[in-house]
Amino acid sequence: MALRGLFAQSVVARVGSRDGAMFEQLSHYVQRIVTFQPDAAALVAGVPLVYRLHILLGFTLFLVSPFTRMVHVWSGLGALAYMLRPYQIVRRR
Repeated sequence: MALRGLFAQSVVARVGSRDGAMFEQLSHYVQRIVTFQPDAAALVAGVPLVYRLHILLGFTLFLVSPFTRMVHVWSGLGALAYMLRPYQIVRRR
């Protein structure tokens, strides 16, 4: 239900900026994040809340993934092998 609300808010925010200025601003933000420039956060200050929540949730998933089973996604074709492997059976002696 919360995802539907976020989606509805993103549609409303998207209709308000159809000229691509928001996309250009966020692309500069990503570019500064990738190149480790410290002033990247200033570019997100004027962005609507729904976009900032989306960025926060994305970074949260990225930071949490090494501690979950989803870490296998980062191993490329190893992820497919992980999905198709047989279950491990653990027995007591």
